[in-house]
Amino acid sequence: MFMHARDEDSGERMNDAQLRDEVVTMLLAGHETTAVALTWTRALLDVHREAQARLHEELARVLGGRAPAAADVSSLPYARAVMSEALHLHPPAVSRQPRRACRRPRLRRARAPRGLIVLSPQPLVKLTKALPEVVAPRSS
Repeated sequence: MFMHARDEDSGERMNDAQLRDEVVTMLLAGHETTAVALTWTRALLDVHREAQARLHEELARVLGGRAPAAADVSSLPYARAVMSEALHLHPPAVSRQPRRACRRPRLRRARAPRGLIVLSPQPLVKLTKALPEVVAPRSS
């Protein structure tokens, strides 16, 4: 796949160094973050059985037992919300993910408006300790 990839603008293929860097990134960085994200999602679903049941119901209803495809993503809003919340609670890499408050959060003595967008360094602050019923699903 990488050996046949071409730059969209120039049409050039990757040189050996670029090819090596892409493969190393995919093998070392790509699989680890995916594995960490899936592990935390599974662990959270084990604790939140009602969310697990709701997720399984959505998957059964939408997929009917078949393997999911990229086109199914828009038909799986709860699955997307579960994954987003797992990434929020346990990000596989340090990031600043924007969150929109679906309630009026208390900030010291004041109440912030509903819909406030909050940016926080994930390892320092965790805004929620629940699954998708607490925060609104993000639109992408």
